[in-house]
Amino acid sequence: MECKLKSLKLKRDTKLGFGKKMGNQVWFHKSYISKCLSKNDIELFESNIPKDFNYEIIRWDSKKSEIAFIECKDFNSSNEPIVGKVLRMIKTNFGCEVLKIQNQPKDPLIYHHKWMFVKDDYKGFSVSDSKLRSIAWKEVLGVDKTTSSKIGRLSFWNNWLLEKNLEERI
Repeated sequence: MECKLKSLKLKRDTKLGFGKKMGNQVWFHKSYISKCLSKNDIELFESNIPKDFNYEIIRWDSKKSEIAFIECKDFNSSNEPIVGKVLRMIKTNFGCEVLKIQNQPKDPLIYHHKWMFVKDDYKGFSVSDSKLRSIAWKEVLGVDKTTSSKIGRLSFWNNWLLEKNLEERI
């Protein structure tokens, strides 16, 4: 399975050993925050999160010292979890500044390859099944920049899976 993932150019962040890396940003499950940030930074950021904001995913941009806390209620239960509200903050010389709280759009974004967000020993879902899911649809998609730019939206994704006779999103 690992050879197949590699041939499809699917891999976790090599520096951290977990996380989905795109550019300077890495997405990962909240349980790995202490592997990326100092205890002081964690306390600083978390002290600015509203009490009713329940995040599962973190997006860290080390170049900008920007962090996003992301609600993702179905992270453990869905093949391609839905991105909820996003709370963005940046570290400043005086602490941190809340940049924006983004609400979920009507046609929400989804995450692909959720196994990248965690390590193989993560207990919330079957990492192996998630890898197999990635292989199944990525082999069908191949390298198609037009489709790749659209599959992040739930409605397009559901229709594409149906068109390609692939297992629907759970």
